[in-house]
Amino acid sequence: EGRKLFRSLNMEENLLMGAQRGRRGPWTLARVFALFPVLAERRRAPAWTLSGGQQQMVAIGRALMANPELLLCDEISLGLAPLVIRDIYAALPDIRGDGTTLLVVEQDIGRALAVADRVYCLQEGRVSLQGRPQDLTREQIRQAYFGVCRGRGRMDWVNTVVQGALLGGLYALFAAGLSLMFGVMRLVNIAHGDLIVLAAYLALVVVQSLGLDPFASLLVVVPAMFALGYGLQRGLLN
Repeated sequence: EGRKLFRSLNMEENLLMGAQRGRRGPWTLARVFALFPVLAERRRAPAWTLSGGQQQMVAIGRALMANPELLLCDEISLGLAPLVIRDIYAALPDIRGDGTTLLVVEQDIGRALAVADRVYCLQEGRVSLQGRPQDLTREQIRQAYFGVCRGRGRMDWVNTVVQGALLGGLYALFAAGLSLMFGVMRLVNIAHGDLIVLAAYLALVVVQSLGLDPFASLLVVVPAMFALGYGLQRGLLN
């Protein structure tokens, strides 16, 4: 987590820092470069010049250089480009194949299910669902993440309603501000600002319900709602 590379060292020197204890095992510089070929091309590059994805690969490689029995990975996909995430997750089976146990904390459900032998969903510090990926459905996982825990009492429902009302109020204020601004500029009407905000909420619902990629959902929902707002303005509000 956090990568924490040594900025004064180059990429290869950062990897060698992980081997200081001299523990025997399958992981060497050559093995790490075989796992992440892009690192071999930049072995002499200063650590601070590497991209975010390359730095993440170096952090993983440095940990592997210690030849650990257990490798802990906390949200290794956070803030990285999709192609980089794909390459990193493609390397995990090779790490596991060499006898290293992996514990991965990940919010990308699809990625986690694809590589895990067993998954655990945590809600407010409690295990709300566990099992093998092939035995769990998307609906079960969605309920484990976003559902209200049974037996938690009436206060949970009160908190949910209050938080929903506060969030709805923020949406309403933002939408009203957009409407006022657009009305003053005489560019678009009330339908545009309000429906774009509504689109963001609908995209969130789609993501949570179907487990879709958030960016893909926004690309579909926001233009559709903008077109609907334009149609309402031209056909009804005017």
